[in-house]
Amino acid sequence: MGRKLLDSSVDYKAIGTRIKMQRLRHAIAQTECAEKLGISQTHLSNIEHGRAGITLQILCRLCDILQTGLDYLVRGEEKSTAANKPDITIEEVVQVIKMLKGLEEK
Repeated sequence: MGRKLLDSSVDYKAIGTRIKMQRLRHAIAQTECAEKLGISQTHLSNIEHGRAGITLQILCRLCDILQTGLDYLVRGEEKSTAANKPDITIEEVVQVIKMLKGLEEK
């Protein structure tokens, strides 16, 4: 049947590069990562080099394995989410410190 052509509107090479960089950052061998994904090492290599597309299922599993967001792997961006925002502001920290200093003086 022949090879499927990759969608030219998606930069598979850039996605593959980000996957590889995250995998190396976490010191995960390509064979180990492929095994966790249930694919061959050759297929993962092809994904990392932009020679093969990637399914949404594998992409989501990679996000879990590589502890990264889908936005980063697909678009190279990390969107700010509530999980990335601090629970308290600097002003609130300063208020707590002042309050604690006031308790020490009493």
